[in-house]
Amino acid sequence: MPSRKKVNILFVSHAAGLSGSEKCLLALLKGLDKDKFEPLALLPEDGQLKQKLEELRIKTFVYPVERWIAYSLEHSKRHFKKVFGGLPRRVRFLSKLIRKEKIDVVYSNSIIVIDDAIAAKINGVPHIRHIHNFLVDNPYLRPYLPMPLTSVLLKTLSSEIIAVSDAVKRNFNFKRLRHYDRKVKVVHNGIDVDEFTAGIAACKEEDLRTELGLRRETRIVTSVGRYQEEKGIREFIQAAKTVTAVVENVMFVLVGYKYQRTFDEFKKLAVELGLQESIRFLEFRENIFPVYKSTDLLVSASWIEACPLNIIEAMAAGKPVVATRCGGSEELVVDGETGFLVSPKSPHDLAIAITNILQDPRCGEQMGKLGCQRASRLFDSRRYVSSVEEVLDKAIEEKGLCFNMTELAEVSRAFFECLPQMSRTAMRLASRKLLNAMKG
Repeated sequence: MPSRKKVNILFVSHAAGLSGSEKCLLALLKGLDKDKFEPLALLPEDGQLKQKLEELRIKTFVYPVERWIAYSLEHSKRHFKKVFGGLPRRVRFLSKLIRKEKIDVVYSNSIIVIDDAIAAKINGVPHIRHIHNFLVDNPYLRPYLPMPLTSVLLKTLSSEIIAVSDAVKRNFNFKRLRHYDRKVKVVHNGIDVDEFTAGIAACKEEDLRTELGLRRETRIVTSVGRYQEEKGIREFIQAAKTVTAVVENVMFVLVGYKYQRTFDEFKKLAVELGLQESIRFLEFRENIFPVYKSTDLLVSASWIEACPLNIIEAMAAGKPVVATRCGGSEELVVDGETGFLVSPKSPHDLAIAITNILQDPRCGEQMGKLGCQRASRLFDSRRYVSSVEEVLDKAIEEKGLCFNMTELAEVSRAFFECLPQMSRTAMRLASRKLLNAMKG
């Protein structure tokens, strides 16, 4: 009996590093049913993610897809022209790739790239968009097109949409658009809890303490994330000042990607507050296990979070969590049970929650145990992969459809309605290039 043909899926990543969304993609690709699905990947450049994909023996292509929703620092007229001016050319390349590799499904691992979605639509291939970020009021991202037009394009181009939390789903206000709600499935991020706990068990308690020169009795409070204002680093440092005044033998440790300007600002703040001996600034490290092994509690002080992996990791490590009520974090932490939830941008509230855990170790230990159970039950990668596979099956069953006149008319109407919100020059370029790309 002939074997069943595998479903070829092209996974497209907007980045080639190992941040949250790329880690989620790796977890998905590791757990995907390889007897049923054949994954391929497209990255914008070489990087750590490409190395990991090669280790998994996943066929990987490198091609500079552009971000139609830009990072705040790159948002400019020049980048706008680059994004939309080169759109038809990039879509043609992706269309050829889809046909050559006989791709059955195109899977965007972010909301930031649109090239692949257009190419999938042109070729009648189902497209799945996995949204890992907020868009409305997100200080990291700035869309070039008005939100109503962005929403119409998302609806038109994607067969199915995955949101990493209910908070993300609400942020896009999908219910305002017809047929959106039935397209959207919430799938919380996940990690391989067994693998993660095994990695922690293999570490020694002294590993991080020796590196930092800390005594065994020193309590460690940790923040894991980028050195950016929106991650609440300033509030974390300010809370440290309050905590160290009432709790002895405590060290605050930050671990994350280093942005030189803000990194220097945060170190300067620590000095100004007299915390030189009570805080350590560490750069990102792939081997995060020693950090979680030694820490007593994790603090996530962000202003906005979709579904932060650091909280899931801390829970899997059996550590209590203090997090802000900033979106997806509220769906991970059970207030008063696996940690505490506090208001964003409030060093005072952070300090109280941290102090309560440090002064009651038995409470912190119980919170950690309950958090580990919750992570294993709800946020394990097996559950995560299974939920995504359900979306894949649905998209394959419904099949993709090429653009029809109704959809093109809907996009054109949205452009016209958003005309007052953009300059005529920008609108002409975006509409001409986008519609040309959509026509193939």
